[in-house]
Amino acid sequence: MFDLGIRSITQAGVLFLAFLFMVVVFYFVLSGPVDAIFDGFDDVDDPISGDEIDLFLPNIRTAMNIAFALMLATPITGFIMWVFSREPFYERYRRY
Repeated sequence: MFDLGIRSITQAGVLFLAFLFMVVVFYFVLSGPVDAIFDGFDDVDDPISGDEIDLFLPNIRTAMNIAFALMLATPITGFIMWVFSREPFYERYRRY
């Protein structure tokens, strides 16, 4: 699943750091606008939907934070799976 043709731990580490850097930059770029959108929803003064917004908006913010955390955990999990995916090969010879 995570086999990208990488055969050395150095190449895998560099690829892991590149993915991790991209995810951290992606978080810092998108977390501000997403919070601004949620703040815009929170500032709505509609008496009909105000209660629902106050009820569900903290859950939606938590879900977005969990999504960002899972986005951060994906390269870490991929690297760990790649490191442990190689199984040792034991040759067995038939003796006559």
